[in-house]
Amino acid sequence: MLSLTVLALPGAVSAFTTKTTASGKPIRWTEQAVPMRMGRQVVNLLEPGEARRAAAIATDAWLGLPRVPDVLLQDGLSNDGPGYHQGTSSNGIYLVRPWTFDSQKLAVTVTTYEEATGKMIDADVLVNGDVGYDLLEEHAGEEHAAQHAPRRRSDDYDLAAVLTHELGHVLGLGESEADRLVTMWPYIRHGETHQRSIEADDEQGAITIYRSQVLSEPRGGCGGQASVPGRPTQTGSVWWLVGLLAAAGLVSRIIATPVRRRYARSLALAFSPLLFAGQLGTAPAGDPAAATRKVNLLLQQGKLAELQSAVLSGSAEVRLAAAQALADQPYREYRRLASRLAEDSHPAVSAAGLEALHKTRHAAPRHSVPAAQAGSRLSALLGSGQLLRGRIARLGASREDGLIFTRYEVVDQATGTAHGLRLPGGTLNGISQQVGEEPLPSDGAELVVVPRRNAPAAWAHVSGTTLYGGSLGHGPAIRDAL
Repeated sequence: MLSLTVLALPGAVSAFTTKTTASGKPIRWTEQAVPMRMGRQVVNLLEPGEARRAAAIATDAWLGLPRVPDVLLQDGLSNDGPGYHQGTSSNGIYLVRPWTFDSQKLAVTVTTYEEATGKMIDADVLVNGDVGYDLLEEHAGEEHAAQHAPRRRSDDYDLAAVLTHELGHVLGLGESEADRLVTMWPYIRHGETHQRSIEADDEQGAITIYRSQVLSEPRGGCGGQASVPGRPTQTGSVWWLVGLLAAAGLVSRIIATPVRRRYARSLALAFSPLLFAGQLGTAPAGDPAAATRKVNLLLQQGKLAELQSAVLSGSAEVRLAAAQALADQPYREYRRLASRLAEDSHPAVSAAGLEALHKTRHAAPRHSVPAAQAGSRLSALLGSGQLLRGRIARLGASREDGLIFTRYEVVDQATGTAHGLRLPGGTLNGISQQVGEEPLPSDGAELVVVPRRNAPAAWAHVSGTTLYGGSLGHGPAIRDAL
């Protein structure tokens, strides 16, 4: 999900994030290739051939990562429409006009998966047809986003950059607020093209998702991949071997080109946990009280990166203390670490990590800003209709043309009147669907809801006078908003 708003965030310490089921299982593909087609309207969005070239730039950006499936752009047009259509391979890129999602979003990705296993079975990218796009000129050798200027009009967004970001979600990545230059940074400005090129954080995230996954051959073949001229494609099997060499410190002697050296650096980091994984479950028992003090100190100081390092290399006592601390002090920024702990081989750590994951999934961000600094984030939520505030009750889910919708009831605390709430996404008959990157609210959550005509209601979590999440998306909580 890519937003057109750019926020000045306090120093973010977490890196990439990955998608997980409610039970902590990674959401990912099980096949070697993910075929995608483009809808007719998005093909005709730009001058002839340019929208398809933008999509090819995006798919090429993610090619060749070890053990990560390749997203392949197929010939022809998709006639199925967005959503999961059982029995068909209908992954696609579609234009939505008029745009019925949050106005601040340039695109959203709809992922459909098996709730019990996390197996991805469908993914669609929905592009906001109410804003202007172009295929902008990318200036080689520039490292800062502000230097990537548009070729035609300064008020256009680069379609290739938007699609590259969304394909990261297709592969199972969440948003990353660690560095505004990475592809999975959730915001973009007019004229920026830097998100076309994935960075080490993006690579590391994708590799982490599929590190333990055995991929099968794609069903029914993949068709053709439209590659960008001048950019070679690689196969995952070759880079798997290179990754092992990287972990052994041999890549510098073999890999010569700058692009491949960049892969080598990320792969050396990616495979080092594999070489030392056996130590995590067999480390000598430590002092639980000392482990708790160490974890709490790092959390109090906001040193999440150091805590992550300590957890990944520490004893079971340290990992258990971390999982319990995240559950006791849940913040949204802790979701990535909680998901790692939920998959821990130690049963007690895994159980505590799963509790932490559940709490951090719906928790407020650690940082907040006053309403006066929230700008369009707040006005887009509150300025669109009658405001309701109350706790919600989940009523059920239904499927409509491949898309799942969840129905809630919210009782306004001011009037006592019950109102219906219908949000895209949810779980039906063991199949889950996520629209964008914000999880649906849990049963009993307190929300602010703003009904809208011909579109899903805008909503956000509320605590006192502070709002966060929901239609506000990523970014700090907003204080004194009500």
